[in-house]
Amino acid sequence: MIAVPGRDRAAFWVSLAVLAGTFLLAYGGKAVCLDGEPGFWGVTRYCYSDVRVLWGYRGFDVDALPYAGVPPGYPVDYTFEYPPGLAFPAWLIALATDSRAAFFNLHAVTFAAAAVTTLWQLDRALADLARAGRPRSRWRLLGFALSPGLVLFGMQNWDLWAVVLVAAGLAAAARRRPTQAAVWFGLGAAVKWWPALLVVTLLVGPWAPRDRRRRLPVRPAAVAAGVWALAQLPAVVISPTAWARSLAFHLERGANLDSAVSALGSVGAELLPGRFWGGPLTTLATVVSLALLLVGAAYISWRLERGSLDPGDAALALVALFLFTSKVFSPQFVLWLLPVAVLSTVAWTPVLAVESSNAGVWLLYGPWMALGAEPRFAGFLRAAQGMAVVRAATVGWLVAAALRRSAGREHADEHQGDGQHGRKEPQLAVAHVPGEEA
Repeated sequence: MIAVPGRDRAAFWVSLAVLAGTFLLAYGGKAVCLDGEPGFWGVTRYCYSDVRVLWGYRGFDVDALPYAGVPPGYPVDYTFEYPPGLAFPAWLIALATDSRAAFFNLHAVTFAAAAVTTLWQLDRALADLARAGRPRSRWRLLGFALSPGLVLFGMQNWDLWAVVLVAAGLAAAARRRPTQAAVWFGLGAAVKWWPALLVVTLLVGPWAPRDRRRRLPVRPAAVAAGVWALAQLPAVVISPTAWARSLAFHLERGANLDSAVSALGSVGAELLPGRFWGGPLTTLATVVSLALLLVGAAYISWRLERGSLDPGDAALALVALFLFTSKVFSPQFVLWLLPVAVLSTVAWTPVLAVESSNAGVWLLYGPWMALGAEPRFAGFLRAAQGMAVVRAATVGWLVAAALRRSAGREHADEHQGDGQHGRKEPQLAVAHVPGEEA
């Protein structure tokens, strides 16, 4: 039985019941497409799932070992682009199933388990934060359980596997166990890249090692990197070339057609025709985005070191900043925001704005993906790109909200033993709601 810490257990159990309903809706939305071949990839009925489609496009249907190359006679020539922490568990599921539907259904079970475990870990983290003098409403769990992103995209890709590892890392960080948190973030980075960003919150600020003045502050980063490297070993042993190709795929990947960068290119090509709006624009956008991400991460680290930014808000700002600067924003990426949003002090309004605009992009982009060759559907792409610009604006709003939240709010909480030596920490504004524990 799940042990729920703290006095206010109602928030967890209510959220768990809501989460069950959310996942039933999520499964029902994808199950519509389980009765046949991919066809138009399910985008016309909005039941598309990479898990279902890639069964027959990445060798899972013939139990092909990831990174071992395309099986002889396979109808599709592919590059296996997914990280080892995702590839090998998915391959094991393929070994245990013999059809596209079974492959998806067994994955759905793991996604549901990941969501429940995420909720539990976040509840533990909220309890530990309250004990550390950084209380949040335990009812923030509903922000995860009720998420529109979970309904639409919870089973679209393997992102929930990374989300649950991040939640475990956040729970460890809230308990002041940075090395353990680094292990979880390293495992998460072996599934998807983005959890590596959260190691920043373990280097400086309240979640950093308590004795960091006597040790290198990069220890959590070294632990996370070591765990990530160990997770890569099976792929490297199978084929160093294929493993390197999977890394290169993400580095060289162009901007999504439904991204803000692509929208800028489309408008620019019409206003100022020329070759700049193709490859050169993507290259420039990549350089500028990387620079902005690095500068933003440095600023967040500085704020953490000064004690003017709550670590939960810093985690949310880092993930949102990554999404803001990314040239690729697949719809399921919105799930990345959920665990860090629950542990932040930011209001849910900007988070819901991101989720809503992200859903709008998908609803408009889907028909174009399936039917864009017909002139009457060509306008869907332009509409989706316009909505992508709106989505980028809402993500920017979320970054600003996270960075603004704790600025200039200080109190005399000394946090004995956390290595702060009397440094004042930010006073968090906590909205009290009915049923919230003090």
